[in-house]
Amino acid sequence: MFGRSGAAVEFLADWQIGDALLRVIAQARQQLTLVSPYNKHWGHLKREVAAAQQRGVAVTIYYRADEPGPPAEYAGVTVIPVRMLHAKIYANESVTLVTTMNLLETSAMYSREVGLLLTDAKLRREVGDYVKALADGADAPEPAPAPAAHPAQRNGVPRTPATPATSRTATAIAEHIKASGFCIACGNPKDFDLNRPLCVPCYTKLGRNGTHQACHRCGEEHPTQVNEPLCPTCHDARQSAGV
Repeated sequence: MFGRSGAAVEFLADWQIGDALLRVIAQARQQLTLVSPYNKHWGHLKREVAAAQQRGVAVTIYYRADEPGPPAEYAGVTVIPVRMLHAKIYANESVTLVTTMNLLETSAMYSREVGLLLTDAKLRREVGDYVKALADGADAPEPAPAPAAHPAQRNGVPRTPATPATSRTATAIAEHIKASGFCIACGNPKDFDLNRPLCVPCYTKLGRNGTHQACHRCGEEHPTQVNEPLCPTCHDARQSAGV
């Protein structure tokens, strides 16, 4: 069994995430999927991805369309840009890691992260459906509407809302990860609440004043304050989503 506990769903804390990620890559034999908005790969990670390619593993990397893509030296890797990507999912043909950790060395070494390691076939299939839906919504250019087209049409073709190819279970996992936030002072996980971006101990110690070190949404290092708890990327993402 891949995980230490032998459970079909295993919780991983921050000090376990990097090791689990590298094992997902090292144990891939057929396919490897890496979903991360932000990609600044470090030496060990690059070597494991290169070794997977040498074994004949088909590697696909999803990244956020408005951010730099994976390292250029990954020749033969399929890269897929996705608008507003925030999910982090790393999977081979036998195990899936759903986590808060980006493919950044600073995240792997210093950030406070959580993850769910899945070996249950049904759950893995459902998360795989979610990843396929990301590919369907990749950052392909959209044709401009005809000048006289009705707002509900594009090029004269009625538009209907797309149905995500995900199950309720996979959606629940994704929503759980997205709903999680971080204390802007200590960086520990906490419920996402723009009105209360500090955990109770930090609020008790620091109050509402001062400049802090982490984004309340993604947990990445960035100067924040109680009245401005988001980094520019997360702030812009919420504005674009209308929330």
